[in-house]
Amino acid sequence: MDSFKNRYILCFKINRNIPYEIFINTLKKSCKENLYETILLLFYIRDCRGGMGERKLFRWGLQWLAINYPIETAKYIQYIPEYGRWDDIYCVFPNNLDINRLDNYLSTVKDNTIQHIFNLQQKAIQFKIDTLKNDMKSMKNGESISLCCKWAVTEGNSLDSRFNIVENTCQRWNITKSEYRKIIGILRQYLNVTERNMSLKTYDKIDYFKVHGSCRYRLHNTFLKNDRKSFKKYLTEFYNSKKNTSTREILNMSLIDKKHSKKNVRYVQTVIKEYTHDFNKDRILYYLDTSGNMYNNNALDIGIHIANIIHNISTYVNNVSLLNNSPLYISNDISKNVLNVLDSSKIFIDSFNLTSLLNSFDTDDIPNKIIIFSCKHINTYDSEWKQKIEAYDREIPSIIYIHYDNDFKTYVHKNLQIVSTNSTEIIKNLLKGHVGINSIYNTIIDRPRYKILKNK
Repeated sequence: MDSFKNRYILCFKINRNIPYEIFINTLKKSCKENLYETILLLFYIRDCRGGMGERKLFRWGLQWLAINYPIETAKYIQYIPEYGRWDDIYCVFPNNLDINRLDNYLSTVKDNTIQHIFNLQQKAIQFKIDTLKNDMKSMKNGESISLCCKWAVTEGNSLDSRFNIVENTCQRWNITKSEYRKIIGILRQYLNVTERNMSLKTYDKIDYFKVHGSCRYRLHNTFLKNDRKSFKKYLTEFYNSKKNTSTREILNMSLIDKKHSKKNVRYVQTVIKEYTHDFNKDRILYYLDTSGNMYNNNALDIGIHIANIIHNISTYVNNVSLLNNSPLYISNDISKNVLNVLDSSKIFIDSFNLTSLLNSFDTDDIPNKIIIFSCKHINTYDSEWKQKIEAYDREIPSIIYIHYDNDFKTYVHKNLQIVSTNSTEIIKNLLKGHVGINSIYNTIIDRPRYKILKNK
């Protein structure tokens, strides 16, 4: 694992609150392990369609790579909008990527790389220009266009005020700022950009299916106030057609309109049923810890929605049980309603007494897999669990203990696997039956979606 250590950290351990210096130092060490795989992982960190969706960390990493590996990084400029957003590309534009910055991006800029950095910046500008040119041609032919114009920086924008984005673009394109402004305006009108319709008060022209989920949630009341009939119709169609939901959306239920959570329980069940269609069915028993620690960091809500997933893929009767004889205080209506529809039997046991847990089954009724979800830490380095497994005189099912925590650790002994993580990717793969971090890591970097990045 040592040769993969920093790549594992990038893939499984980092979060949006990580300090800049720690993130860059991890990225630096990961590049020494394997540069191109590290670049792939950076795109996974940014990927908003099945990855981590972390914009800030991606931009930090892209700037550092542009300074330290400009030739290699330039090969990936064209893929930035596919895995992120068009405005991500501006982080490597001139002035925004400044080699004279006080901390030098924790890098030593060599004289022989300055020209390569300049070439990368010009390639980024040219990529934006070529896309806008192609979009103008596509518009004239009545074809679909990219979202480049939607995220294009225009005069008066804060990025333009700080980094002269428009001026650098116009100089490279050899057009005036007025011509640039006209091109962006025409393309935005053709694209039917939400913000433009809101500014013009033409809410009836908004295609709500093209509005980003976070934007829809943030502007929910605005849409209801100004275009109630169309927005209500959209919501009905949306709840009946949502497919390919990400693990992060499932566990956090961010896809649900929380203002109407009681009406959406059936929708939650439908979404999760669709989400789990390719999961292997198995005799799984799930224990959810409901003690005090679970009320931090939405752990209990996440544990409840894992219970919903288990309920859909387990063939074991009464497949969800609650640990700890404690009263439940669930403020989230979605979680409360989801829990109410599960066949959860409140068999309260000591979750950390392995012998009691295993002896609680009849010989003919033992499940194939036991999954425990808790915030409580287990010292995996003492011999207690190992001794109990060795001493048990019956066949032991596969036991997965998910310790929900910011830290990332793993421990495997025979049929016992203990994982400390808050990574939805790891949790998803554990539920799908993957064993070991190597296996989970490979399922990520070997995805067809990242094949084009691996071939660079």
